[in-house]
Amino acid sequence: MPKATLGGCVLLASRPVTWTLSAGVFPNTEIYDVMPDDAVKLLGKQSPVDLVIEGGITARNLWVLGEAPSSAPAIRCVIVSDRRWMWPYAHVYRRFNMRKRVGVKRLTAPGNPPQQVQEIADTIKFHAWSLKEGTTPWITKDAIQSVFEEVLSFDMGGKVNIINRTDFLNSLPIENLIIDDSGDAAIERVLGFCPGLKVWVSLDGSIIIDTENNLAGVMDQAKKILPEIVGGGHIVTVNNSVRRPSKVTVLFSREHELRFDFGEVATSKTTVAIVKDQREATNVLPIPDYKLSIGGTDYCQGTWISFPQAFNSWGNVTPEFGDMDYDWIMKALIPHNGMFAIVQGWAELNTKVDWTARLAAISQHFRQTYRINPDWMSKIGTIKANRVATLDPINGNRSPAIAYCDYVSFFNQRLWADNKRSDRYTNLQYARNYKGYPSQVDGSGNVIGSAIDEFSQPAPAEISIVDPDLGIIRADFIVDPLRLSDLILPGNMTDKSIPTCRLDNGGAKFAPITLDSVIDGCDKLQIPTLETAFKIAFIITATPAAPNDTRQLYAIDVLPGDVSKEVPGLGQCLGPPMQIRVSPTVETARFAWSDVPTDVKAIEASFGVGVEVPSTENIKHLCVNGDDKNYAASLQSIAKGAAAQLYATLVDHPVGSASGIMNASMAPIGLIKAVIHELTMQGELVTHLAIPEKVPEISLYRYLDAGTRALILHEIVQNTK
Repeated sequence: MPKATLGGCVLLASRPVTWTLSAGVFPNTEIYDVMPDDAVKLLGKQSPVDLVIEGGITARNLWVLGEAPSSAPAIRCVIVSDRRWMWPYAHVYRRFNMRKRVGVKRLTAPGNPPQQVQEIADTIKFHAWSLKEGTTPWITKDAIQSVFEEVLSFDMGGKVNIINRTDFLNSLPIENLIIDDSGDAAIERVLGFCPGLKVWVSLDGSIIIDTENNLAGVMDQAKKILPEIVGGGHIVTVNNSVRRPSKVTVLFSREHELRFDFGEVATSKTTVAIVKDQREATNVLPIPDYKLSIGGTDYCQGTWISFPQAFNSWGNVTPEFGDMDYDWIMKALIPHNGMFAIVQGWAELNTKVDWTARLAAISQHFRQTYRINPDWMSKIGTIKANRVATLDPINGNRSPAIAYCDYVSFFNQRLWADNKRSDRYTNLQYARNYKGYPSQVDGSGNVIGSAIDEFSQPAPAEISIVDPDLGIIRADFIVDPLRLSDLILPGNMTDKSIPTCRLDNGGAKFAPITLDSVIDGCDKLQIPTLETAFKIAFIITATPAAPNDTRQLYAIDVLPGDVSKEVPGLGQCLGPPMQIRVSPTVETARFAWSDVPTDVKAIEASFGVGVEVPSTENIKHLCVNGDDKNYAASLQSIAKGAAAQLYATLVDHPVGSASGIMNASMAPIGLIKAVIHELTMQGELVTHLAIPEKVPEISLYRYLDAGTRALILHEIVQNTK
């Protein structure tokens, strides 16, 4: 009959002698019966002991921690643990790859927007003290090793062998990880940074770090338990071929760039009817009055209305002044002419309404605040003031929304002086017109299209969302970075009305010499004023809201053969097709705007315009991240990773519990939680094995390429001190 010894002392057969190889940070603890004299020898030792089961196993580096109550006076019970009992004695304080701002940078966006509307983002690097040896960013594998070495420095058993079987961690970065815990909690926390990792102590006392996804190892352990002992259970290999989907459809939320245009009507009193399905916007302002009647209906303060609706409802300022109209606003917006103050003086005579508030609303919102066609807003879930391209993966900044329109810039003396020195623009105008609204002309100068192309120049306007539910957007015009201009207004000035500070060009036949003067004898066209028929085009990002099912999502199909490398030995997949969803917080399908007529029709169809069922079939070529990582994480890589993550949980694998002849080579590999070696009271050498039915889900990021993962996690990929 085989016997068991602990530190050379024979263990009594009054209870089974077991040793469990268990995964986790908590130690395996056993109680053994010994003779009283042997208990004296074992208790109080400051060195490890070995557990030897003849013909079975030898467990090294065990510790006798104390004594437990016994069943008889002639028997004493000792408590024995593996080396993990010492892990809580250490306290680990580590900070890995901690981010810091080292400055700012200006982000260059596609479409070449003006400098003043280009975003500024933080420049992010790592604190040198948080790097490995002060110079190299930590990778996950090295960070885990560092924590283990710190904890094991408290091990009284001497040098500890650490076996790390997770080579995939060599490419997995780690950022902003703070460890400030006791040793066992520190190890659990650093392993938890990459879900699916496990740790156990082998029979020789080595620390083993492995992954729960080691199914090949589980299969090997199931073979080692053979032959099974009758009555000790049975392990079978589950065939999941029917449960494995024949195809996985990965669903992404869609984000589309959409273009909306506004065209100013010829007169201020003409209200243009909103055309169904037309991508148009309306210049609006919030009602400044306490109550305003429009078409027989009373509206309260703050309601958004169009400028023609406001002018038609307000009536005249005073009988002497008459009605407010576009012609007056075009002149009043020109700086320094004091026309707003003049009208405000007239308005003081009208005590029934607050014309001061009305004039303030006009000044703030004219040609700057717009409402998207409500019919389109009924098809849109959300709108954002950005475009689909990611400019800075570290901060997650997106390219800003842009506007195309004509505008006028009012110069100052600094620019005049510079122009005079360089002999440029010697007429020294107070303002200059810029053409920004896209237009294509034929040989005769006739406008034949308004497509945005490589020659289109965005206006220096910052786009913001005022009310995402109502579709209210705003354009704030910003002067140049060097402040060579003092003001920018939407729309051009009429050419003849642009003043010049050159007195030799003044006179009735020439331009005015100031913004607030009219030369005697000049015609009406020379009064400083803005042009009418203003146009503006916005490009913003929107998500579809209809139909209210999965058809509003973007689908990528992944076949089993596409993930054969990531999930080896997958086998037949006979189940029905399966749909899985990728959260928008991971990534979305991003579609750029295109003014090509067929693309416009396809984009509108994807929102349900002109079709009964929205479709994305004809816009796949507009997806900027279909298989490209220039502007966003690759959808193909994410879809493949998500499908591999699913298939990995459905591979054929052993399940159940069994007992076999004691085998020292067995260990808690993969999803096996514990392996129990036992010398029974009858003298039998047995190993018990239990394999859970469910395969743990492995993190999606394990299956992504480094570039895609860096974009999703906003990783810092290059660092210096």
